[in-house]
Amino acid sequence: MVIEAVGSAEACRLAMDLVKKGGLVSIFGVPPQDAAFPFRPFPIFYDEIDIVGSYSLTPENFRRSLALLKSGRVDVKRMITHRLPLERGVEGFEMAIEGVGLKKVIIS
Repeated sequence: MVIEAVGSAEACRLAMDLVKKGGLVSIFGVPPQDAAFPFRPFPIFYDEIDIVGSYSLTPENFRRSLALLKSGRVDVKRMITHRLPLERGVEGFEMAIEGVGLKKVIIS
């Protein structure tokens, strides 16, 4: 399973590249309404890939997500592209608006 939680077309494309045969891609991030990404439909057919959208998180989803993170089965460290000190927090938000990187961490 690949969970796209960034909300960018690039992250959606990357999710399609990362999913394994018989896998699931969950588009969870909120992309702009006009966002589009190219993908090849043949692997979806041949590799039996499922693609689902998810708009909200239930308490059970939240518990399962936390359990996955806690277990180490999901390596979120690779998703962090920028670490910024608190005094550069505004810059981090500007980067997010501009679509720079995947995830930013603001450290106090």
